[in-house]
Amino acid sequence: MGMRERIEDWHYEKLANVIEINPRSEKLDKDTEITFLAMADVSNDGRILNRNVKSYYEVSKGFTSFKENDVLLAKITPCFENGKRALATKLKNGYGFGSTEFHVLRGNNNLISEYLYQFISLNTFKIRGEANMTGSAGQKRVSTEFLKSYQLQFPPLPEQKKIATILSSVDKHIDEVDGMIEDLKELKKGLMQKLLTEGIGHTEFKDSEVGRIPVAWEVKQLDNASKIIMGQSPKSESYNEEGIGLPLIQGNADCKHRKTVPRVFTSQITKLCDVGDIIMTVRAPVGAISKCNHNACIGRGVCAIRVNASNSGEFIYQYLINFEDNWSKLAQGSTFTAINSNDVKTLMIPVPQINEQSKIASILSSVDNRIEIYEKEKEDLTQLKKALMQQLLTGKTRVKI
Repeated sequence: MGMRERIEDWHYEKLANVIEINPRSEKLDKDTEITFLAMADVSNDGRILNRNVKSYYEVSKGFTSFKENDVLLAKITPCFENGKRALATKLKNGYGFGSTEFHVLRGNNNLISEYLYQFISLNTFKIRGEANMTGSAGQKRVSTEFLKSYQLQFPPLPEQKKIATILSSVDKHIDEVDGMIEDLKELKKGLMQKLLTEGIGHTEFKDSEVGRIPVAWEVKQLDNASKIIMGQSPKSESYNEEGIGLPLIQGNADCKHRKTVPRVFTSQITKLCDVGDIIMTVRAPVGAISKCNHNACIGRGVCAIRVNASNSGEFIYQYLINFEDNWSKLAQGSTFTAINSNDVKTLMIPVPQINEQSKIASILSSVDNRIEIYEKEKEDLTQLKKALMQQLLTGKTRVKI
């Protein structure tokens, strides 16, 4: 049973009785262009990231078919648990094909697709789906039988439309904020490529170990501009969630939006990092950069970089962000799962005069600040959406028609 309490004037049915589940494919002309969606083209927050155009002939065999406004739901682990789903819109000629790991749910005038899409986004639906997955480890799937027998309550059509409109308006706002964040990230990417190689106001350049840079710049090893502190993991029995000791930073799981976030604590203090230190992962994924927001103990999955007083910590922080993707190139094509103390210490970095470092850092951090504002707005909107879903899709709050 999808919900425990019956809601006045809402319908109570099995999904199979009100929608089509994995409907049969329609035959098209072989040259008809359609939209193709691989699993990677659908995000974990229910968005279509890419719409690829193919001919019907290319995809008519071996793929899942769907039509405009169908709901796509990932069936396989971990895609289902991660929330991969989408409302299939803006399809080329109204048709689409995609991964065989999608279930297709087709709404109608009993239960419209826009409402159905919001319903399957509920955490309660995901929890029940996870509990009923079948198959071996790593290949578990949500079965068609689970979907067919899933019982849910849903409101009359006018109320469905109103609820879907409210929730989709929040989705639209989230998408707009997301777009602003992506635009700012692209702006920053361009600024970094220019400022961290050309600087400000230079006309003469030279070749160096780090590429072409202004003549006035130096090149130094990272350990000549900072102190490198390699992490050391405490004993596991010292870990706790009660706040005893210090927060433990072990890797990306302990960072969010490039800032450390206390998650696990340790009563055994091995290696310390201070507020403002740069945190870099030294195990896969290697080279991810964050900034320490609090005193903490660092495990062996990270190192702390404490920039000395003669350099701008913010400049080196920005340079290391720009360098993140280059660590894999240093592996010369091998499987690159870790870097050691010497790798970090001997990294060559460009070093402008301190006043120019500060100017460059100020420009880049101002973009970061704007990104942070929009990311906070996105988080607030996401929480609002969750709260509205919990109220509107369960009948706890009724909308006026």
